[in-house]
Amino acid sequence: MFRDISEEYSVISKRPGKVVRMEYDAPTERKYACVYTPYGYDSSKKYEIIYLMHGGGGRQEDYFGDDAHVTRFKKAVDHLIENGEMRPIIMVFPTVYLSKHDKKSKEESYDAVFEFLGEIETCLIPKVETEYSSYAESVDEAGLVASRDHRAFGGFSMGAVTTWYLFSQKLKYFSKFIPISADAWIVERKGGASRPVETARALSEVVGTQGYSKKDFSIYAVTGSEDRAARGLVPMMNAMKDCSDVFDFRDGGNTSFFLHEGGKHEMKYVKQYLFNILPIIYGKC
Repeated sequence: MFRDISEEYSVISKRPGKVVRMEYDAPTERKYACVYTPYGYDSSKKYEIIYLMHGGGGRQEDYFGDDAHVTRFKKAVDHLIENGEMRPIIMVFPTVYLSKHDKKSKEESYDAVFEFLGEIETCLIPKVETEYSSYAESVDEAGLVASRDHRAFGGFSMGAVTTWYLFSQKLKYFSKFIPISADAWIVERKGGASRPVETARALSEVVGTQGYSKKDFSIYAVTGSEDRAARGLVPMMNAMKDCSDVFDFRDGGNTSFFLHEGGKHEMKYVKQYLFNILPIIYGKC
């Protein structure tokens, strides 16, 4: 279904974007996110922006790397923009973790997600969108709500759990969501597997309770056929099809679900998925 990142996309672009480490103050300590600006970034222009979260135990550098190691995925995104296959965008790679969290603990990773939900609109987004040119005219609540159509959030595994929570609680700040290889845990943990119908209904209900409708968001969910997360995400997405008043799975609708044959619960597949999905969302120049 998805094309591979070929060799021509795996070499350094002639027009590479820049990745910098941006520090910001979270409620209890100083944290950082990695921020990607496309080649030719111009602060006088407005850019759409996507926040991408790593998986459990991961870090900010998982997607694009750092100065010592630029990932193949970062090179591929540079080429997509250079070739006009997608518009230039800003990409932000934060982390849910604080220094107190044990990244090897699933329980603490889950706790970290909830702490991150409290900092995203008060700490992270205001810092990013003050320093970089997004569509936000201001970084107070009114400004962030007004610019939600140009802001997306996605993540892998525990980052997808974060994405579903943001959909259920922070729809006023984001209009596009890319949950990769994890179901929503808003009814109970791993509820996509244990209670798919109830979870789907809960997801449909939170749209209206937040004051929005089916025209106000889009979801691009994806996993692999050999991914252990498929056992939760597949039944949940199927149940969401029965909530068609909110989730429209038709071509051109607001909800898409991709099941990649052979895909496993590994970052190399996540990067392949995003290589294909980002041009769908951000289109050609």
